[in-house]
Amino acid sequence: NADSTTVQITVGGDESLSLLGLGNLCNNGAAASIDLQTLIVEGDTTGTWLDVDNSGASGVLPQISFDGVAAGEYLFSYTSDSDTVCGPVTATTLILVEDCTPWIQIPTAFSPNNDLVNDEFGPLHEGYDMVHLHIYDRWGNELYEEKSQYPRWDGRRNGEDLELGVYIFWMEFERAGEDPFIEKGNVTLIR
Repeated sequence: NADSTTVQITVGGDESLSLLGLGNLCNNGAAASIDLQTLIVEGDTTGTWLDVDNSGASGVLPQISFDGVAAGEYLFSYTSDSDTVCGPVTATTLILVEDCTPWIQIPTAFSPNNDLVNDEFGPLHEGYDMVHLHIYDRWGNELYEEKSQYPRWDGRRNGEDLELGVYIFWMEFERAGEDPFIEKGNVTLIR
């Protein structure tokens, strides 16, 4: 999810340097890594990068990772090695780092009584691509199954309201580039 803009700086005659401004970069996992060289649109690519804000990114410039770095805006500068009439050319780019740490909350109860408050059961989460939700009764019979990014169970089986009680859930969470993991437990249906 990266928005970009191009900033072009022209110094002297024909010497110019253009860098992309990167929109959003995560601070978690594979999405936290970047090769700053890919931001050079035009100009000398043998120059030197500088982490102006001392962001805390790991790695050796220009290949760095923001994994575990606090969310915020970080300024980086690039100075070309080619000399112009006025000396080397420098341009800056701003990297916006977002907190993309995945999280999950699973309610312990819900009340499907059509009052538009807690009428459905499902995980609240951020950062997961797919969730496979299974609901079972206390005898192990599967009552409901759905696989989507935000699955929801309305407390019914085949269109019929189920009785109040405790039901068992089993959820598998999937995230690109990572092994899926499972959460299981109980949920109370209240009418």
